[in-house]
Amino acid sequence: MRVIAGVPLVVAGLLGLAALAGCADNQPGDVNNGPGYTDNIADLKVKLPALDSDPCRGKQVTTLYPDCGRYVTEVANTLGAIKGNLAGQSRAIGALQADVSKYQGMGCDTITGTPTASQQSGCPVALTGIGTELDILNKALTSIPTSN
Repeated sequence: MRVIAGVPLVVAGLLGLAALAGCADNQPGDVNNGPGYTDNIADLKVKLPALDSDPCRGKQVTTLYPDCGRYVTEVANTLGAIKGNLAGQSRAIGALQADVSKYQGMGCDTITGTPTASQQSGCPVALTGIGTELDILNKALTSIPTSN
């Protein structure tokens, strides 16, 4: 009787393994087309306005900056597509890259404890600059037709 009672458990285990074996190694989201996942005008026309609504763009930037690492990373992930599709905006792109580098270089998103005086002043400035440059680039983007 004990052997028969264990059979359903073994069968259930084998069915579970068979189900897992059927899972694909590559999922649709596993493919990265290059630096970041935003790589054309259509993507940028969704991504840049989405970045607009992030709290790291708001008036609380002086207190939120230690929690804005993901936002800055998302911005950094769009730089390749921005450079490739808005080449005429080299000044704003350069300033955006500089502010992203400044934020990351100062360790603004890795603060444990009390931020240094330079982080307290420099991190919010970098975030404000990122927002300003994104506004410029988003405005330039709206004038480009979505064809690629």
